Amino acid sequence: MTATSVTDPTKSISVSIVITAAAPTLADGTYVFQISVSPGNVGTFVTGTIVAKSGTITGGEQDATTDDGEGDEYTIFQQISGGSYSTTPDGNLEINVQISQNETETLNGTLASNSQGFIAGFDGISGSGTLDLQTSTAAPTGGYAISLYGVDYYNSPAWIGGVLNIDSPGGISGNGSVLDLIDAPAYSAGAPSLAASTVTAPDAFGRVIFHLNPGTNSTLPVLNLAGYVVDSTHIRLNQFSDPTYSYIYAGISGGTALGQGTSTGKFSSASVAGTSYVFAAQGEDQQGPLQLAGVVTLNAGGSATGTLNWNDLREGTAQNPLPFTGAYTVDPTGRVTLTNLTDGSTFKYSLHLYLTGSGGGLALSSDADDVFAGQAFLKQAGAFTSASFTGGYGLNANLYATISNGELEWENAVGSLVAVPNAGTDEVSGFADGGAGLADFAISGSFTAASSGVFDGTLAGFDGTSPTKANAFTLYMVDGTQAVAIETDNSQLMLGRMVLVQ
Repeated sequence: MTATSVTDPTKSISVSIVITAAAPTLADGTYVFQISVSPGNVGTFVTGTIVAKSGTITGGEQDATTDDGEGDEYTIFQQISGGSYSTTPDGNLEINVQISQNETETLNGTLASNSQGFIAGFDGISGSGTLDLQTSTAAPTGGYAISLYGVDYYNSPAWIGGVLNIDSPGGISGNGSVLDLIDAPAYSAGAPSLAASTVTAPDAFGRVIFHLNPGTNSTLPVLNLAGYVVDSTHIRLNQFSDPTYSYIYAGISGGTALGQGTSTGKFSSASVAGTSYVFAAQGEDQQGPLQLAGVVTLNAGGSATGTLNWNDLREGTAQNPLPFTGAYTVDPTGRVTLTNLTDGSTFKYSLHLYLTGSGGGLALSSDADDVFAGQAFLKQAGAFTSASFTGGYGLNANLYATISNGELEWENAVGSLVAVPNAGTDEVSGFADGGAGLADFAISGSFTAASSGVFDGTLAGFDGTSPTKANAFTLYMVDGTQAVAIETDNSQLMLGRMVLVQ
């Protein structure tokens, strides 16, 4: 827009204004929500359902688990009696949940559509989570890739990944199931066995209980997980506190389970050869907090190639995307074991990728030196252009950033972005906030398109010490509907997922 003086037409000023589509509103229905507060040494996990109708919450239930950082854990299951939800003036979503007559909760987030979104705040505290329309409450069956993250009894980070095979009504025999554990402070890593276990039938809101029994000589205690069914391929998980206080992983955790469907037990090298996956993960290494993102291709013959960026604030200059090589094997459960992923100098990673039946999966590192967990998305086979990244996107980002007191702390940000192709680049603009009633901050930047789907560029707005500073980023495109962005300089850590608003 250009404004020109009426009295002196030689004087004018111009400003760019981005016109965005109206923010989606939450459609009527039952939604599964999940949020984790603080990925550090203490935390809270809340998972449940709400029934939304015309701006009000008419029912639901939830499981909440908290670790106070001093070895005390609290688990509670509660009915949701009411509440309300609305779109805030900045286009985000606020959900107020009535737990009891004198207890309420507030969830803040953003929508990628009227049936899916991200949660970034819980009772005014920054967190990270999801919101999904529930389309089925059918009993889970077949294989599920799972990932759990939390803290153990000593308030130290711990991770579990694997595949659970529900091979009979309400039963998990242990055949076709596999678990991997990393309990970082104890430097414990391995594949604990699973004995015969059970899963209950769903209740009216789709809640099931997994009762997982450890096998002979397993390092795991009994695990009790409340699961909330989203559909036939998605279940959100919330761990109960372990009453035995076993010294390994007797803490709290939350996570997800993704269904394998008819692919259960049928995975092989031939079934994955030639596929590429965009992945995003975070955890810690010997330096401290770690984030990484990239793309890996599983080639015929067992070799793996790809490109990634890692960031633990160690690098002095912005990091270019790093090509790497490695190797992989696949077992019938869908666990892909990737080894010796390295660029030959700056990193060497090993990880497990637990595949789903519809593409993508969940990831967990397989050593205790570089511990991380995340998700992988099946990448489109064709080439990318700047037009591949266009339109409005919902953003969910995890940051390890400098706050007002000058210290680095974990935060979460949600918001809306608009990408506009422009002569081989994508101009990006929009707004985001901490999701807990905090003020919006502007986002701007650009990315240079590449046929590989690995776009280099910059984004300004996320640096709390200098909001106008253009920080270096790499964007890994999955397809035209979603992408992963990682900051590649040493100002802070930022790892974000972008989903096209539909």
